[in-house]
Formats: sequence, structure tokens, C-alpha cells
Amino acid sequence: MWSEAGFTALHEKVRAELNDTVVDIAKQVERILTTVFNINKRLKGRVDMSMALGLSDIKAQMNGLVYRGFVTGNGFKRLGDTLRYLQAIEKRLEKLAVDPHRDRAQMLKVESVQQAWQQWINKLPPARREDDDVKEIRWMIEELRVSYFANSSVRLILFPISVFYRPWIRLRPKKPGDDVFQSDPVQVRNKKEEL
Repeated sequence: MWSEAGFTALHEKVRAELNDTVVDIAKQVERILTTVFNINKRLKGRVDMSMALGLSDIKAQMNGLVYRGFVTGNGFKRLGDTLRYLQAIEKRLEKLAVDPHRDRAQMLKVESVQQAWQQWINKLPPARREDDDVKEIRWMIEELRVSYFANSSVRLILFPISVFYRPWIRLRPKKPGDDVFQSDPVQVRNKKEEL
């Protein structure tokens, strides 16, 4: 049971921290939206056909990162990561103009992981799809993009593709046949080798 003095003290502490948190969130959102604006400026205009697929992939990635309600949808704790992913997109744009074929090869690897993840997640019960450990894989794919497309100054983690399949095996549905990747290590190893 709360005393009036204890409640008032807690109320003031939370209110003070809340104001700081709101200001911090607003600053991060401003940086994110400024970065999105700068990227969108670079995406406008004539497009070299050799870069079209890469630019399309970038637009799709941005739509998944920044959308109406993204602060709530992604969570305010992901704002720093979101900015880093957008900065990686800026680096990717620089490299795309120099070597669109390398970009395409990297993009195919990411697409392969995304497709496998989508197949796997579609087989999960709908309620399970919203669990934090399942959603975390989506952010791992963003980290993969950073490691493929950005230079080391914005890279947080560099890890092998096999990292993606560990959570899928650990989190796989309980009924046999419900998972894209069965517990058979050969099947998992073969899938990793394809990538």
C-alpha cells in the first residue's frame, strides 16, 4: 500500500524521467526522418537500369523501417538501430553506384534468408508470430544487411549466415513437419551451404 508521500515522490521521479525520455525520442526521430529525407533525395531522378533492383530493395527496406507509427511499431529502444540501418543504406547507395553487380549478389543472399524466414514464420501459429524471440530474427536480418552493404564503421555485428538458422531450429513449432527447417542437421547444413 502506498503512502501519499511515497506516491508523490514516485510520481515526480517518473515525470522527470519521462520528460527526458520524450525529448530523447524526439531527437532520435528527427535524426531518422532527416536521414530518410536525404536518402529519398538521392533516390529521385534518372535511374541507371543496372541499379534499379538495388534501389527497389532499398525502398522496400526503408518502408519496413520507417512508416506511420514506426516509433510504436518498432519500439523506442530500436530507434538507435533504425538510424544505424538508414546510415548503412547511405553507404550502400555509395557502393551501389560503383559496383551494382556486387550489390546484386549480396542482395540475393539477403533475399534468400528473408524468404526462408517468411516461410518459417508463416508456419507458426498466428499468436506465436508476435513473440519477441520470433520478431528478433527480423532485426537479425537488418544486421545482416549492415554487414553486407555498409563498411565497418557502421557495422555492429558481423556473423555467419548460420546464426539465422539457430533460432529457427530452437523456436520451431512442436509438431513434426511444421517447420521449414527440420531438426535434421544435414538439411540445415545444406540450406546454409546454399547461401
